[in-house]
Amino acid sequence: MLLTYRNQLLKGMQQYPSYSRTQIRKCFPKEYTYLYSHDKVWLFEKLPIIQEKKNNKAIVDWASRDREYCSKVEKLYKELIELDKPVRITISNIGKRLEILSNLEKHLDKLPQTKKLLFETTESTQQFQIRRCCKIIDRILQRQEPVVLWKVQRIGAVKSHHFHEIEPYLEKYLRTKQE
Repeated sequence: MLLTYRNQLLKGMQQYPSYSRTQIRKCFPKEYTYLYSHDKVWLFEKLPIIQEKKNNKAIVDWASRDREYCSKVEKLYKELIELDKPVRITISNIGKRLEILSNLEKHLDKLPQTKKLLFETTESTQQFQIRRCCKIIDRILQRQEPVVLWKVQRIGAVKSHHFHEIEPYLEKYLRTKQE
């Protein structure tokens, strides 16, 4: 049995000379296990030399990536602000659209300029509600219709208790637009 397994393993290693130890073990599990248990010295003499593990971790230039992300975020921010149907500007939304969400979540501390820009450009729910309602007011004024705040609230889909919080901002915005 010992000689049979030795011969089978040697034939396999001749048949696949480029295979590593792991690949040989996967191709000949029965023979490898038996020889490992009963003739380990012979097995390790005949197996190929242990290959050094390759370090696949590429060194990242975070400074250049930071500059790249900054320009992409600025460009996307301008596009999002100009959309007809407003979208809330969040780190998650920006990250998903630029396909960099993982880096923003895990490595934002390595991207100081991007981090600063994100905190300047992202908006809270209340800020988004105000921006959305201001766009609605602009559309109503463009059509030269009278602006009634309850209609703005309904079109903007803002709940009453939230609308009472943003109403002073909207009134101020409306006064500046009508002047």
